Amino acid sequence: MALWGTYELHYMGQQKGIRSSLNVSLVASTAFVACGLLEHVPFLRAVPVVIVALLVASFAAQVYRRGTEDAFLGVPLNMFGPLYVALPVALGFQILKLGQWWLLFVLAGVWACDIAAYYTGRLLGAHSLAPGVSPKKTWEGAVGGALACVAVCAAFKYWVPPEAFRLEWIHVLVLACIIAVAAEAGDLAESCLKRDAGVKDSGSIMLGHGGILDRIDSLLFALGAVYSYLLLVGHMVPGPR
Repeated sequence: MALWGTYELHYMGQQKGIRSSLNVSLVASTAFVACGLLEHVPFLRAVPVVIVALLVASFAAQVYRRGTEDAFLGVPLNMFGPLYVALPVALGFQILKLGQWWLLFVLAGVWACDIAAYYTGRLLGAHSLAPGVSPKKTWEGAVGGALACVAVCAAFKYWVPPEAFRLEWIHVLVLACIIAVAAEAGDLAESCLKRDAGVKDSGSIMLGHGGILDRIDSLLFALGAVYSYLLLVGHMVPGPR
């Protein structure tokens, strides 16, 4: 998923005429995902190393292959794919180390938000959320998605045994709001990239559903936001919980 999403970003960059080093991004994406499999403290130590290595490799590939041609665009695109797609996937693995219910909590919130936003927008949508990016997305849909996310997250907390999902109610409600906002932002972010590249879908690997990024755009931002919150409140600890 991380590798194909990285490829799709480079594909969209090509539609803009940006030449970049796909191999560098693919190797870095693999490294980020591998870091995600580590325990938390080694993960925190490894990620900055991968970021620095990615920066150096991106410039090296630019210098030795194309010189100054497209340097201002090619180098950032090399780094963007792994940071935008692969790093959130790695953060998802870190959340999974707390227990499978923790990751399922994020997935359920994102799915509820996406589905409810789509149908609420179709039924009640009247005010465009971001007309310059995605005219079909509405404020009504965003509110419907957020309410559904909070409801599903609350139901999740209620039904899952406390010993399997040790998260206080206040954190559940805060995270539900964070997931809703992050999911909507992630959806709009990918729509912004596609509109700039002049493509309808990020790819065609998923028949009838576009590309990988079209399916995980909301999840990428949500994983990063949830991980950051759990880190701040002290829930991200070494080893499984």
